[in-house]
Amino acid sequence: MVTASEYDHKYNIGDPVTLWVNKVGPYNNPQETYNYYSLPFCHPGNNPTHKWGGLGEVLEGNELIDSQIEIKFGKNGDRSKICSLELNNDKVQKFKDAIENMHWSEFFMDDLPLWGFVGEIHPDKKEDQKHLLYTHKSLVVKSNKDQIIHLNLTQENPQPLIPASTLELTYSVKWVDTNVTFPRRFDIYLDHPFFEHQEAAANKSWWLNGICNAVHVS
Repeated sequence: MVTASEYDHKYNIGDPVTLWVNKVGPYNNPQETYNYYSLPFCHPGNNPTHKWGGLGEVLEGNELIDSQIEIKFGKNGDRSKICSLELNNDKVQKFKDAIENMHWSEFFMDDLPLWGFVGEIHPDKKEDQKHLLYTHKSLVVKSNKDQIIHLNLTQENPQPLIPASTLELTYSVKWVDTNVTFPRRFDIYLDHPFFEHQEAAANKSWWLNGICNAVHVS
């Protein structure tokens, strides 16, 4: 029996699927990126798996870390808790700075990217409550038979950042069938605004990857 693997991209119903967290950074400067957990997000467990790519990806700041969120191939998941985020003054300030600078976060599943903003600002609210952190991740995964084809992430449930309070971070997963074939699964990303915005910055790492691969082969 073939086992689930993001390396051969084939899964059985109910097989675990890994959502990797990668990095965060200001939208207006795609080359300025930081590890996802440079922001004080909580996570559900200890000692998560790390995964690195080639030299170009490392230089670009990519460091994939297992989110430890339970996702099963083909199985819808209602709203479930990721972890409890206990806020203090330092954490609140870090999140506020990130939201002020329009920080986005990047994730991967089965080698496909997802992007979403960290939070939003409501200028009409009180000064200490105008910065809102998204606390719910709504994932829609499109699959064709035993392969993942497309992903969509919607960041929801914005909550104010108040020291000494606790926010529940949650997620949900919905699986949808598609007729798009596996060889065409990257086509839709060519028109994705986040992809276009980062393309120039990414070109440098792709070029470095090509150089490293050429040196390795020779």
